Amino acid sequence: YHLINTCTFIQSATEETIDTILSAGKIKKQDEQRLVVVGCFAERYPKEIRSDIPEVDLVFGTGRYSQAGKIIKEQFPQDFIHFKDVNDSLIDRDVLSTMQGFKPYAYVKVSDGCNRGCHFCIIPSLRGEFRDQSEDRIYDDSRLAIRRGAKEICIVSQDTVFYGRDTDKLKDVLTKITEIKGLELLRLLYLYPDKKTEKLLDLFISNPKIAPYLESPIQHVSERVLKSMNRTGSFSFFRDLFTKARQVKDLEIRTSIILGYPGETADDVDEVLRFVEEVRPEKLALFAFSPQEGTKAAKLKLDVSKKEA
Repeated sequence: YHLINTCTFIQSATEETIDTILSAGKIKKQDEQRLVVVGCFAERYPKEIRSDIPEVDLVFGTGRYSQAGKIIKEQFPQDFIHFKDVNDSLIDRDVLSTMQGFKPYAYVKVSDGCNRGCHFCIIPSLRGEFRDQSEDRIYDDSRLAIRRGAKEICIVSQDTVFYGRDTDKLKDVLTKITEIKGLELLRLLYLYPDKKTEKLLDLFISNPKIAPYLESPIQHVSERVLKSMNRTGSFSFFRDLFTKARQVKDLEIRTSIILGYPGETADDVDEVLRFVEEVRPEKLALFAFSPQEGTKAAKLKLDVSKKEA
Protein backbone atom coordinates (compact mmCIF):
# COMPACT_ATOMS: atom_id res chain seq x y z
CA TYR A 1 0.00 0.00 0.00
CA HIS A 2 1.13 3.53 -0.80
CA LEU A 3 -0.86 5.88 1.44
CA ILE A 4 -0.41 9.63 0.94
CA ASN A 5 -1.63 12.04 3.63
CA THR A 6 -2.17 15.29 1.73
CA CYS A 7 -2.20 19.04 2.38
CA THR A 8 -3.89 21.92 0.54
CA PHE A 9 -3.46 24.79 3.02
CA ILE A 10 -1.67 27.04 0.51
CA GLN A 11 -1.14 26.83 -3.25
CA SER A 12 2.43 25.54 -2.99
CA ALA A 13 1.22 22.71 -0.73
CA THR A 14 -1.48 21.82 -3.25
CA GLU A 15 1.07 21.73 -6.07
CA GLU A 16 3.44 19.56 -4.03
CA THR A 17 0.55 17.22 -3.19
CA ILE A 18 -0.36 16.77 -6.86
CA ASP A 19 3.28 16.11 -7.80
CA THR A 20 3.58 13.53 -5.02
CA ILE A 21 0.42 11.71 -6.11
CA LEU A 22 1.56 11.63 -9.75
CA SER A 23 4.99 10.32 -8.74
CA ALA A 24 3.34 7.64 -6.63
CA GLY A 25 1.21 6.69 -9.62
CA LYS A 26 4.37 5.88 -11.57
CA ILE A 27 5.76 3.80 -8.71
CA LYS A 28 2.45 1.96 -8.43
CA LYS A 29 2.72 0.77 -12.03
CA GLN A 30 6.13 -0.73 -11.29
CA ASP A 31 5.42 -2.33 -7.91
CA GLU A 32 1.68 -3.14 -8.22
CA GLN A 33 0.84 -1.12 -5.12
CA ARG A 34 -2.52 0.16 -3.92
CA LEU A 35 -2.50 3.95 -4.07
CA VAL A 36 -4.61 5.57 -1.33
CA VAL A 37 -4.97 9.35 -1.05
CA VAL A 38 -6.26 10.83 2.21
CA GLY A 39 -6.16 14.14 4.07
CA CYS A 40 -7.10 17.74 3.33
CA PHE A 41 -6.55 17.65 -0.44
CA ALA A 42 -8.68 14.49 -0.63
CA GLU A 43 -11.36 16.16 1.50
CA ARG A 44 -11.43 19.18 -0.80
CA TYR A 45 -11.12 17.57 -4.23
CA PRO A 46 -12.36 13.95 -4.09
CA LYS A 47 -14.22 14.06 -7.43
CA GLU A 48 -11.33 15.70 -9.24
CA ILE A 49 -8.85 13.11 -7.94
CA ARG A 50 -11.05 10.22 -9.04
CA SER A 51 -11.66 11.65 -12.51
CA ASP A 52 -8.25 13.18 -13.28
CA ILE A 53 -5.88 10.69 -11.61
CA PRO A 54 -7.20 7.19 -12.38
CA GLU A 55 -4.10 5.61 -10.81
CA VAL A 56 -5.58 6.41 -7.37
CA ASP A 57 -7.46 3.39 -5.97
CA LEU A 58 -9.11 5.01 -2.95
CA VAL A 59 -9.82 8.55 -1.74
CA PHE A 60 -11.16 9.78 1.59
CA GLY A 61 -10.76 12.96 3.57
CA THR A 62 -10.02 14.11 7.12
CA GLY A 63 -13.54 13.44 8.33
CA ARG A 64 -13.03 9.68 7.93
CA TYR A 65 -9.52 9.30 9.37
CA SER A 66 -10.80 7.38 12.38
CA GLN A 67 -12.36 4.75 10.07
CA ALA A 68 -9.30 4.31 7.86
CA GLY A 69 -8.64 0.67 8.65
CA LYS A 70 -12.26 -0.28 8.10
CA ILE A 71 -12.51 1.68 4.84
CA ILE A 72 -9.37 0.10 3.36
CA LYS A 73 -10.41 -3.39 4.44
CA GLU A 74 -13.88 -3.01 2.90
CA GLN A 75 -12.46 -1.57 -0.32
CA PHE A 76 -9.88 -4.34 -0.78
CA PRO A 77 -11.28 -7.40 1.06
CA GLN A 78 -9.15 -9.78 -1.01
CA ASP A 79 -6.01 -8.28 0.54
CA PHE A 80 -7.11 -9.25 4.04
CA ILE A 81 -8.15 -12.88 3.58
CA HIS A 82 -5.17 -14.11 5.57
CA PHE A 83 -5.44 -11.47 8.31
CA LYS A 84 -7.79 -12.22 11.19
CA ASP A 85 -7.20 -9.00 13.12
CA VAL A 86 -7.15 -5.59 11.46
CA ASN A 87 -7.10 -2.30 13.35
CA ASP A 88 -10.21 -0.52 12.08
CA SER A 89 -8.94 2.81 13.41
CA LEU A 90 -5.57 2.36 11.72
CA ILE A 91 -4.78 6.07 11.50
CA ASP A 92 -7.06 7.57 14.12
CA ARG A 93 -5.93 11.18 13.97
CA ASP A 94 -6.53 11.77 17.69
CA VAL A 95 -4.20 9.06 18.97
CA LEU A 96 -1.80 8.31 16.12
CA SER A 97 1.03 10.30 17.67
CA THR A 98 1.01 8.18 20.83
CA MET A 99 1.73 5.10 18.70
CA GLN A 100 5.05 6.30 17.28
CA GLY A 101 7.19 3.89 19.25
CA PHE A 102 10.52 5.05 20.63
CA LYS A 103 10.53 8.80 19.93
CA PRO A 104 11.24 10.97 23.01
CA TYR A 105 8.23 13.17 22.24
CA ALA A 106 4.60 12.70 21.24
CA TYR A 107 1.79 14.90 19.95
CA VAL A 108 -1.50 15.01 21.84
CA LYS A 109 -4.44 16.68 20.13
CA VAL A 110 -6.77 18.72 22.34
CA SER A 111 -9.27 19.80 19.70
CA ASP A 112 -10.14 19.85 16.03
CA GLY A 113 -11.62 22.48 13.74
CA CYS A 114 -11.69 26.28 14.03
CA ASN A 115 -14.26 29.03 14.62
CA ARG A 116 -12.03 32.06 13.98
CA GLY A 117 -13.19 32.65 10.42
CA CYS A 118 -10.00 34.23 9.08
CA HIS A 119 -10.85 35.40 5.57
CA PHE A 120 -7.80 33.80 3.96
CA CYS A 121 -8.09 30.37 5.61
CA ILE A 122 -9.78 27.18 4.39
CA ILE A 123 -9.33 25.18 7.62
CA PRO A 124 -13.00 25.52 8.70
CA SER A 125 -14.16 24.09 5.37
CA LEU A 126 -11.79 21.13 5.75
CA ARG A 127 -11.89 20.51 9.50
CA GLY A 128 -15.27 21.93 10.46
CA GLU A 129 -16.22 23.92 13.54
CA PHE A 130 -14.13 23.82 16.71
CA ARG A 131 -14.61 20.70 18.82
CA ASP A 132 -12.98 20.10 22.20
CA GLN A 133 -11.39 16.77 22.98
CA SER A 134 -12.57 15.39 26.33
CA GLU A 135 -10.27 15.96 29.29
CA ASP A 136 -10.15 12.23 30.02
CA ARG A 137 -9.05 11.48 26.45
CA ILE A 138 -6.30 14.10 26.65
CA TYR A 139 -5.02 12.69 29.94
CA ASP A 140 -5.22 9.11 28.67
CA ASP A 141 -3.32 9.97 25.47
CA SER A 142 -0.67 11.81 27.49
CA ARG A 143 -0.20 8.95 29.95
CA LEU A 144 -0.04 6.43 27.12
CA ALA A 145 2.65 8.43 25.34
CA ILE A 146 4.72 8.70 28.50
CA ARG A 147 4.39 4.97 29.20
CA ARG A 148 5.73 4.36 25.70
CA GLY A 149 8.80 6.43 26.38
CA ALA A 150 7.89 10.05 25.56
CA LYS A 151 9.54 12.63 27.79
CA GLU A 152 7.97 15.60 26.02
CA ILE A 153 4.30 16.10 25.14
CA CYS A 154 3.43 18.56 22.35
CA ILE A 155 -0.11 19.92 22.60
CA VAL A 156 -1.56 20.49 19.13
CA SER A 157 -4.76 21.54 17.36
CA GLN A 158 -5.80 24.09 14.79
CA ASP A 159 -6.51 26.58 17.59
CA THR A 160 -5.11 25.36 20.93
CA VAL A 161 -5.88 28.48 22.93
CA PHE A 162 -9.61 28.28 22.06
CA TYR A 163 -9.90 25.11 24.15
CA GLY A 164 -12.33 25.80 26.98
CA ARG A 165 -13.45 29.01 25.30
CA ASP A 166 -13.38 31.92 27.81
CA THR A 167 -12.68 29.78 30.88
CA ASP A 168 -9.51 28.60 32.64
CA LYS A 169 -10.15 25.04 31.46
CA LEU A 170 -7.08 24.96 29.19
CA LYS A 171 -4.82 26.18 31.98
CA ASP A 172 -6.23 23.57 34.36
CA VAL A 173 -5.81 20.74 31.81
CA LEU A 174 -2.22 21.74 31.07
CA THR A 175 -1.37 21.96 34.76
CA LYS A 176 -2.75 18.47 35.33
CA ILE A 177 -0.72 17.07 32.42
CA THR A 178 2.49 18.51 33.89
CA GLU A 179 1.75 16.53 37.06
CA ILE A 180 1.89 13.17 35.23
CA LYS A 181 4.85 11.18 36.49
CA GLY A 182 7.61 10.84 33.91
CA LEU A 183 6.81 14.00 31.94
CA GLU A 184 9.76 16.34 31.60
CA LEU A 185 8.42 18.98 29.21
CA LEU A 186 5.07 20.18 27.89
CA ARG A 187 5.22 22.17 24.65
CA LEU A 188 2.23 24.21 23.44
CA LEU A 189 1.78 24.70 19.71
CA TYR A 190 -0.35 27.19 17.80
CA LEU A 191 -1.52 29.78 20.32
CA TYR A 192 -3.69 32.45 18.69
CA PRO A 193 -2.24 35.85 19.74
CA ASP A 194 -5.06 37.18 21.90
CA LYS A 195 -5.84 38.07 25.53
CA LYS A 196 -6.18 34.42 26.49
CA THR A 197 -2.68 33.63 25.27
CA GLU A 198 -1.43 36.68 27.18
CA LYS A 199 -3.06 35.30 30.33
CA LEU A 200 -1.71 31.81 29.65
CA LEU A 201 1.84 33.18 29.71
CA ASP A 202 1.49 33.33 33.50
CA LEU A 203 1.60 29.52 33.42
CA PHE A 204 4.80 29.63 31.34
CA ILE A 205 6.34 31.85 34.00
CA SER A 206 5.20 29.81 37.02
CA ASN A 207 5.47 26.22 35.76
CA PRO A 208 8.99 25.00 34.87
CA LYS A 209 7.62 22.03 32.91
CA ILE A 210 6.09 24.32 30.26
CA ALA A 211 8.59 24.57 27.40
CA PRO A 212 10.01 28.10 26.92
CA TYR A 213 8.60 28.25 23.42
CA LEU A 214 5.81 30.52 22.17
CA GLU A 215 4.37 29.64 18.78
CA SER A 216 1.88 32.38 18.01
CA PRO A 217 1.12 33.34 14.38
CA ILE A 218 0.29 37.04 14.20
CA GLN A 219 -0.09 37.06 10.34
CA HIS A 220 0.33 40.87 10.21
CA VAL A 221 0.69 43.93 12.48
CA SER A 222 -1.27 46.55 10.55
CA GLU A 223 -4.68 46.95 12.21
CA ARG A 224 -6.24 47.75 8.84
CA VAL A 225 -4.89 44.58 7.23
CA LEU A 226 -5.75 42.47 10.28
CA LYS A 227 -9.33 43.76 10.16
CA SER A 228 -9.55 42.82 6.49
CA MET A 229 -8.26 39.36 7.44
CA ASN A 230 -10.95 39.16 10.16
CA ARG A 231 -8.29 38.84 12.84
CA THR A 232 -7.66 40.74 16.06
CA GLY A 233 -4.54 42.45 17.30
CA SER A 234 -2.24 45.35 16.54
CA PHE A 235 1.42 46.34 16.52
CA SER A 236 1.28 47.44 20.15
CA PHE A 237 -0.68 44.41 21.41
CA PHE A 238 1.63 41.90 19.72
CA ARG A 239 4.70 43.79 20.95
CA ASP A 240 3.37 43.74 24.53
CA LEU A 241 2.45 40.04 24.21
CA PHE A 242 5.94 39.06 23.10
CA THR A 243 7.53 41.37 25.67
CA LYS A 244 5.65 39.55 28.42
CA ALA A 245 6.73 36.23 26.93
CA ARG A 246 10.37 37.35 27.27
CA GLN A 247 9.91 37.17 31.05
CA VAL A 248 10.29 33.40 30.64
CA LYS A 249 13.97 32.50 30.79
CA ASP A 250 15.48 31.45 27.44
CA LEU A 251 12.09 31.60 25.71
CA GLU A 252 12.00 31.24 21.93
CA ILE A 253 9.31 32.97 19.86
CA ARG A 254 8.03 31.61 16.57
CA THR A 255 5.51 33.54 14.53
CA SER A 256 4.32 33.90 10.94
CA ILE A 257 3.33 36.82 8.72
CA ILE A 258 1.48 36.97 5.40
CA LEU A 259 2.72 39.55 2.91
CA GLY A 260 0.97 40.75 -0.23
CA TYR A 261 -2.52 40.52 1.27
CA PRO A 262 -5.12 42.44 -0.81
CA GLY A 263 -5.14 46.08 0.20
CA GLU A 264 -1.70 45.99 1.81
CA THR A 265 0.37 49.14 1.23
CA ALA A 266 4.06 49.98 1.41
CA ASP A 267 3.38 51.65 4.78
CA ASP A 268 1.89 48.37 6.07
CA VAL A 269 5.02 46.49 5.01
CA ASP A 270 7.22 49.10 6.70
CA GLU A 271 5.20 48.56 9.88
CA VAL A 272 5.87 44.83 9.67
CA LEU A 273 9.60 45.51 9.24
CA ARG A 274 9.66 47.82 12.26
CA PHE A 275 7.89 45.17 14.32
CA VAL A 276 10.33 42.42 13.37
CA GLU A 277 13.31 44.66 14.07
CA GLU A 278 11.91 45.61 17.48
CA VAL A 279 10.65 42.21 18.66
CA ARG A 280 13.22 40.03 16.88
CA PRO A 281 11.46 36.64 17.03
CA GLU A 282 13.85 33.68 16.94
CA LYS A 283 11.85 32.02 14.18
CA LEU A 284 9.84 33.90 11.56
CA ALA A 285 7.88 32.32 8.73
CA LEU A 286 7.02 34.71 5.89
CA PHE A 287 4.34 33.69 3.40
CA ALA A 288 3.23 35.36 0.20
CA PHE A 289 -0.56 35.64 0.17
CA SER A 290 -2.06 32.63 -1.58
CA PRO A 291 -5.76 33.06 -2.48
CA GLN A 292 -7.72 29.94 -1.60
CA GLU A 293 -10.85 29.02 -3.52
CA GLY A 294 -13.94 29.41 -1.37
CA THR A 295 -12.51 32.01 1.03
CA LYS A 296 -13.57 35.66 1.28
CA ALA A 297 -10.02 36.85 0.66
CA ALA A 298 -9.96 35.06 -2.70
CA LYS A 299 -12.62 37.50 -3.92
CA LEU A 300 -10.49 40.55 -3.13
CA LYS A 301 -8.44 42.33 -5.76
CA LEU A 302 -4.73 41.53 -5.66
CA ASP A 303 -2.64 44.68 -5.40
CA VAL A 304 0.79 43.04 -5.66
CA SER A 305 2.03 39.98 -7.50
CA LYS A 306 3.07 36.85 -5.63
CA LYS A 307 6.63 37.43 -6.86
CA GLU A 308 6.66 40.97 -5.47
CA ALA A 309 5.22 39.76 -2.14
